[in-house]
Amino acid sequence: MIDEQKRAILTSIGENLRSQRVVSESDREEPVAATMPISSSGGDQEARVQKFAEELTAVGARVFLAHTREGVHRYITEVIDRHSARRVALSAAPILADLEIETLIRASHGEIIRPPRAPSSLELREYKRRLMEADLGITGAAFGLAESGTLVLLTGETEGRLASLLPPVHLAVLDASHIFPGVAEFIIEAHSSLRSSDIIFITGPSRTADIELTLTVGVHGPKELYVVVLAMNSE
Repeated sequence: MIDEQKRAILTSIGENLRSQRVVSESDREEPVAATMPISSSGGDQEARVQKFAEELTAVGARVFLAHTREGVHRYITEVIDRHSARRVALSAAPILADLEIETLIRASHGEIIRPPRAPSSLELREYKRRLMEADLGITGAAFGLAESGTLVLLTGETEGRLASLLPPVHLAVLDASHIFPGVAEFIIEAHSSLRSSDIIFITGPSRTADIELTLTVGVHGPKELYVVVLAMNSE
C-alpha cells in the first residue's frame, strides 16, 4: 500500500507532466497523415490509447495509430519526406529493428547516424557533433502515460537520450500494449526493474523532463514530435 508521502510524490509528478500543455490551433500545422480513428469502446486498453493520443495532440504532437507494418512504413516515409530528412539519428531499439526502419531510411536515400557502442570520449564527441547536424531522430519509447500524453524512454545500451533531444524533429515508436493509465500505475508496476537514472519523460515537443522533474520549454529538445503507436496483430 502506498503511504501518504509516496502519494504526494506521485501527485507532484503527475501535475508537472500535465503542466503547460495548452496549444492553440493556430500554433499547430496539419498532420503529415491523418491520425487513424481510435474507438473508445472495446476495453480499457483502447480507451487508454484514445486518451494518450488526445493528450499528446493537445500539446502539439502528432499521433498515428498503425495497424499494419505497411502503415508504419508509409507514415515514417512521409515524415522523412516532409522534413527533407537526409541525416537520420536512429537508436538501436529492438522495436525499430523489428520494423526494419533502417531499410526504410536507406530507401529514402538517408544517411543513418547510429549510437556508438562502448564509445571512447573522442567517439562520443563525434557522435554528438553528428547528432547536432541530424534532421530527424527516431527512437523507441518503452511506455506511454495516458493521463498526460507522456512518453517514457529508458536509456541504456539500445536507447540513448541524445537521439531524442538533439535533432530538431523526434519520431518515437511505441507499442500500444505498453500504455499505462498514469504515472502512479507506471511506478507501481515498473519501478522494481528500473533505475531513476535510466528514465526520461517527454510530454510534447520541446517539453522534456527527467526524473528530477526539471521541465525545459522551447529551448532544448525537438520542436516537433511524432509518435507512432503500434496496434498490430501478430504477423
